[in-house]
Amino acid sequence: RNFVKEFLAFVPSLLIAGLAMLILTRALVSRRLNTVIEGMRKFKDGDYGARIALTGDDEITRLGEGFNEMSEEISRSQRELKKYAEELLSLAVSSNVVSAVPETENIHEAVCHIAVKELKLKMAWIGLLKKGSCEVDPVAQYGFEKGCLSSVRITWDDTPAGTGPTGMAIRTKTPRIVNDMDSDPAYAPWRDEAMKRGCRSSMALPLLSSDGEALGVLNLYSGERVYFTRKRIRVLVVFANQSASAIENRSLIEHLEKKNRESAQQLKVISRSQKEWQETFDSITDLVTIHDADHTIVRANKAFAQCYNTTPQAVVGRKCHEFFHGTNKPVHSCPLSGALCANEPGTHEFTDDRSGRTYFITIFPMTFPGSENRGIIHIARDVTEEREKEMRLIMSERLASLGQMASGIAHEINNPLASIAGCSEGLLARNREDRYDHGIFEKYLNIIQEEVFRCKTITTSMLSFVRKNTYEKMDVDVKQLLEKTLEIIGFQGRLKHVEVRKRFVPELSVVQASEGELRQVLLVIIINALDAMQDNGILTLATERREGSVLVRVSDTGPGIPAELQPRIFDPFFTTKQEKGGTGLGLSIARRIIMNHNGTIDVFSSPEQGTTFTILLPLS
Repeated sequence: RNFVKEFLAFVPSLLIAGLAMLILTRALVSRRLNTVIEGMRKFKDGDYGARIALTGDDEITRLGEGFNEMSEEISRSQRELKKYAEELLSLAVSSNVVSAVPETENIHEAVCHIAVKELKLKMAWIGLLKKGSCEVDPVAQYGFEKGCLSSVRITWDDTPAGTGPTGMAIRTKTPRIVNDMDSDPAYAPWRDEAMKRGCRSSMALPLLSSDGEALGVLNLYSGERVYFTRKRIRVLVVFANQSASAIENRSLIEHLEKKNRESAQQLKVISRSQKEWQETFDSITDLVTIHDADHTIVRANKAFAQCYNTTPQAVVGRKCHEFFHGTNKPVHSCPLSGALCANEPGTHEFTDDRSGRTYFITIFPMTFPGSENRGIIHIARDVTEEREKEMRLIMSERLASLGQMASGIAHEINNPLASIAGCSEGLLARNREDRYDHGIFEKYLNIIQEEVFRCKTITTSMLSFVRKNTYEKMDVDVKQLLEKTLEIIGFQGRLKHVEVRKRFVPELSVVQASEGELRQVLLVIIINALDAMQDNGILTLATERREGSVLVRVSDTGPGIPAELQPRIFDPFFTTKQEKGGTGLGLSIARRIIMNHNGTIDVFSSPEQGTTFTILLPLS
């Protein structure tokens, strides 16, 4: 009972003390909670560095410690996000700067400079692949001293020099990172030089073209270890791709500019060449025209236009026969079609009846550039004066030959004149004696008539040798021409001791030629043969047909022509008969005549085997 009384007396004091402890504990808890609440309020207001300073081992302390850990993590993440945002901003700025590099600046040097300055790196360099080898050529750098890369050999082949970050980045077309140069064995060949310049980590980024081919590599260096994190790698890969695009675009632009310059230069050369060609074309004094297959003139030079009193522009589109022949359709002998069909050059001579001028025509078949259309180049050279000179030379040689034949022909004429004189004297005597005998008179008159006609034949043949109209081109029967030539020579009496053998093919076609000129050629050759045989031997004349041509062969049984003289027999003024008055022009003129007829003349001779001349002329 006493204990109960004492306890009851102590209860009030105990309650007062408990109440006091409760009040004190509540105050302490409230202050610690307020500290926690204050830290959270600061965090809420954006102070990610706010911390809750509590000690003890209660739940509130552990709550504060958890908050502090969360705040530290968020703060660290916030710093990383800020730095990443700054790097992204730098990337955007760098990309814009790379895209805006002026064309006057070196794009490779600009990329290295931007990488170091904008991306906060220590050094950067760009290497491009050398064509035809596995070597990497450093073309730009920034942050290094000049020339520091000149002695470094870097490749991308399967050698020690090609297994480093640069070579592997090119071979794999993926970035290669070395975040600790001290410990990475792949960087051993270059470690000392890089670390000497303050570098601790590096990254090699392949520069890829739009079609995925490696152009080169971009090497970046940082002074920090483990600098190239995954986030930075993503940023730098984007920068490398944009740099590769800029480099490729610049290379393409430079290539196009080079092509443009080359094209401009080529155009300038072509323009100059075209001008030179046109000036050369117009400077040619021959009449030069280009025709299509329908005889339409597509180009003409000034000489042609001036010849027909017009302009080159006015000639284009008109038909060639309008100018050359004054007709509205091609003439029968037009050589254009034949040249195109044969696809080989051709020549012929043409005299314009309207002007009287003579032209030597040369035709060359052609195909117009850029098409399959055919045409010809037509060149007409005015040979009027040349032909007149040739004719005067031919006439001089002909008169000289006529003079040489004159004595022999005079002797031949004396014989019929003697017969005429004898008959006329007999008739006069009978007339004076008035002894008229009808039979005798008729006989004498017939003899006189025969001898007169014989003299007429001789003089006619001689006149035909110099008559001008026999030198116009016409159809000439080669067999008859040979017979007439022998007849003229026979009048000289030079065939009396010569055996003439004729081997003519029957029905030999005619040739388009000048009868007088061909007769002069045959006279020169046959007279030379008679001179060689001293008018005593065998003279063989033969003809034959050969694929659209006529072959004439004149052979003698003389001593032949010495081999050393044969190359010279057609040279002007070369003769072995100076003592007999030889001029040395006979065979020279003969060859020129044959060539003007589109023919050939050749000689074959052997000592003591005689000489053979062959003449080949195209059939009419």
